[in-house]
Formats: sequence, structure tokens, C-alpha cells
Amino acid sequence: MNKIRERLIVPNIEAIIDYCKKNPKELEALLTLEYSNEKIKLNQPFFADVDKEKDIKELNKYYDNEPYIIFGKIFRVARNFDFERHAYPFIKYIESIGIKPINYNVDILPKKEPHKNNFGEPQIADAQNPLVRYVMGKLSTDAFAKDDWETARSFFSSKCVYCGKKRSTSIDHAIPINRDEVGEHKLGNLLPCCGKCNRSKSSRKHNEFLNILCHEKGEITKEYKMEIMDKIEKYMLLYNYKPFEQEMREKISQKLKELYVETNKLADKYVEEIRDLINSRQDK
Repeated sequence: MNKIRERLIVPNIEAIIDYCKKNPKELEALLTLEYSNEKIKLNQPFFADVDKEKDIKELNKYYDNEPYIIFGKIFRVARNFDFERHAYPFIKYIESIGIKPINYNVDILPKKEPHKNNFGEPQIADAQNPLVRYVMGKLSTDAFAKDDWETARSFFSSKCVYCGKKRSTSIDHAIPINRDEVGEHKLGNLLPCCGKCNRSKSSRKHNEFLNILCHEKGEITKEYKMEIMDKIEKYMLLYNYKPFEQEMREKISQKLKELYVETNKLADKYVEEIRDLINSRQDK
């Protein structure tokens, strides 16, 4: 057990669990990489739901063996804490949710706080998300050119598939290329989409966004929604595109989450090395 786990994490876990029992949304948040990274600078979720983790080898690699019962489910806590990187963020996190840290005194903390983000500073996600899209875009062995895309676009009369209007369109992925949905860059997954709809759709799947346009915003009719969803299904069949089944999607998603973690680690490594170079020059 490393120094931060022994001195800070383990003594305060029960208090965090008690807080999560009173605030279930906090438990949900700590099961996500985004929140755990934002609050504690972790490269994996703080908690892992044992029943949902299919790769036991990966679970044992990143999470401690000690089980914790919350709402009748078994959870494990991340094990890979780094003293220099995580001590300050962890203390600030538990204090932010009203927990007075156990075994805490300034003498056990690193000599200096980690770097704080400046206003407008690029975030690691600015590199991670394009890298995921690059990886997923490289998987397809089906080559196609701009003319192929124009032919595919004409299937929808070169209109935006979502609003149905004749506007300038660009490529949208029906199944988004991200670590959760793991869509692919194949013709059958490419849809013509106007700029307004592309921004509004964000990381949603095509059917989810069409439902929002129809039932929440009232921007398209129910008839149009059913018609275009049927047309998209035929389009996918025409170009032999079939989204991954759930089991495969989960396996790929796990690999992409590992890519996020490794990207973060690699970036941190070079930030520190370059910072040391700059500091060594200033010391001369």
C-alpha cells in the first residue's frame, strides 16, 4: 500500500461511503472517469462496481481487493494513487463535500501543490477525444472517396437528415465515434447534417436526437421522424453497416477508456520533464 493510500485514502473511505449513501448521485459520479479525474485527478473512476466489471484482471490491476458494500452492491476503490499528484486534490475533494479529513496534517502533504489550470488552458480531453476518433476511424478496411460520400449523401437528397431542410451539410456519425458508443467511420454510419443540428446533436445517437427534435422541441413531425428513421435503417443496410453488439461495444469501450488513462499518464510525464528542463535552465 503506498503512502497516500495508507495515510489519507483508507482512513477516509468510510466517511465518503456514508456521504454517498446520503447522496446517491455522488456515488454515480465517482463511478465515472470524468468526475474522478476532475475532482481527484485520477486516471480511473474512484469506485468500481464489481458486478459490472467483466474483466477481472483489469479490475485487480486498478482497484484494491477490499470490498465495500453500498446499497447492497459490492464496490472496490481505486488503488493507483500517486502522492505528488493526488494528495492535495483528494483533501480538497473530501473537504468540499463536508468531510473533515482523518489523519490529515500539512506535514504529510507534498512540498508544493500540483499545477492549477489557468483560464482558457487546454484540457487533456482536447487530446483524448480526437485520439479516440482517430483510432476508431482507422479500424475500417472499407476504403471510400469523396465521390462515394456524395453518392451516399444523395440517398437523403442532400438534405439534413435531422431537420429535413436543404442546407449546407457536413458529415455526422449516426452512432457517435466516442468511447461510449464506439461508432465507426464507415459510409453506412455517415449522415448529412447541417451545422445547427450537428451542434445540437452533440454526442447523441441519431435516434435519440430525432426523438428530442420530435417530442421535446417539436421541430419535426412524428411522421417525418418515423420516415427518416426507416430510411436511415435502409441506408445502413445498403452500405452494410451494423453497429457493434453490446458485448463487443463494452469491450472496445474498455480499451478506449484505457487509451484515455494512458494518454493522461503520457501527457503528465512530458509536462513534468519539460517543466524540469525549464526550471534547470532558470537555476543556472
